[in-house]
Amino acid sequence: MTDAVALTAGSEYFCALRAGGTVMCWGENSTGQLGSGNTFDQTFPNFVSGLSGAVAVAAGDTHTCALLYDATVRCWGDNEFGKLGNNSAVDSTTPVSVTGLPNAVALAAGTSHTCALLVGGTVRCWGRNDQGQLGNSTNTDSLAPVIVTGLSNVVAIAARDNNTCALLGNGTLRCWGDNQHGQLGNSTLQDRNTPDVVSGMTDAVSVFVSYRHACAVRATGAADCWGDNGDGRLGAADLADHTTPTGVIEKFATVQSVEIPVRLQNIVAITAGGNGFVGHTCALQASGLPRCWGDNVRGQLGDGTTTERQRPTLVESFTANVLPAGSLRTQSRIAELTALVNCDPGGHAVVHVQLRQGSLTGAGSAAVNCGYGLIQVPVTVAAHGRDGFQAGAATANLELIVRNKGETVEHQFWTREVVLSVSQ
Repeated sequence: MTDAVALTAGSEYFCALRAGGTVMCWGENSTGQLGSGNTFDQTFPNFVSGLSGAVAVAAGDTHTCALLYDATVRCWGDNEFGKLGNNSAVDSTTPVSVTGLPNAVALAAGTSHTCALLVGGTVRCWGRNDQGQLGNSTNTDSLAPVIVTGLSNVVAIAARDNNTCALLGNGTLRCWGDNQHGQLGNSTLQDRNTPDVVSGMTDAVSVFVSYRHACAVRATGAADCWGDNGDGRLGAADLADHTTPTGVIEKFATVQSVEIPVRLQNIVAITAGGNGFVGHTCALQASGLPRCWGDNVRGQLGDGTTTERQRPTLVESFTANVLPAGSLRTQSRIAELTALVNCDPGGHAVVHVQLRQGSLTGAGSAAVNCGYGLIQVPVTVAAHGRDGFQAGAATANLELIVRNKGETVEHQFWTREVVLSVSQ
């Protein structure tokens, strides 16, 4: 697949929208969520059966929906609670048409419910409604779309877990559904089955809903998050849960002996992951730099560690890195490291590595032609002075310069702790 234009992730599967309007899915398929006409898991992308003209795709946990060019919606997979919206509760391994949904322009899928934004700025939802996630003043599941109560002038929607949020044209936000951790941002912990105002938010330009927390980007380029703050996923000044939006703090500056929080700025997009019990958040800045914070036990913050972060940390270069293990030879005066380079074909990369261990330093360089995929580049680092390195921890500072047709297209730096061992 070389023409994907959008991706969506379910519980244990992915789907990709292709430029021509078809959709391909892969992964778990126990309830037909891949839309391939069967319930066999797939390790390679498979076409969603009979689907064409798609312009958007959204996945819940075990169901998937696609918006078509004619403003209709089709869904497939698990249909418990009516999450396929076809007026039944029977699973479908191929796409079925959502009942009574005119002029849809956007989709959002939660764990067991789905919502569509319609032309004119209203919203309709269907599926599970035990916590009011359909927003229609009841807590009754619906097998077909129902109108979200009192909502108009909506320009974007977001959903995840048992929550839904809508961005209005005036920059305000409305959210509804589960509110156990304050993820509706309305100063309470009570669920809502109708849209409620997110407190103090008047200039939002986008909104993202995750498990137990939500975030919005403001017109100023700053971001606010609210809800569960376990693992520091809100990026707040403290580690408490927040029932109203709180600013994502980049750092603290000392002014006249007082620490002042400084907000993360120049944000153009925000997203989050997790499963409720753990969670992390990432923001993309206008410079192209992604920064992440929160849970990091699996390395999901991309900073080269597995340390939880409350403050946004830079996702280190997608272009260069270095393996955390190195070897020593020549009476430990030479350290052999492996740089990882991922640059566009046609470019030429030069890697400079400075290795520091206490007061001892060393340096080395290597060059490689860029290609498709990750390239491992051996770098020989010679110790400065008469002493050699010791087995154990050291710090590698890497500089990468990529040139293409004589022009520098990448110039990045990366620092990582490495462990040196004596070569056998």
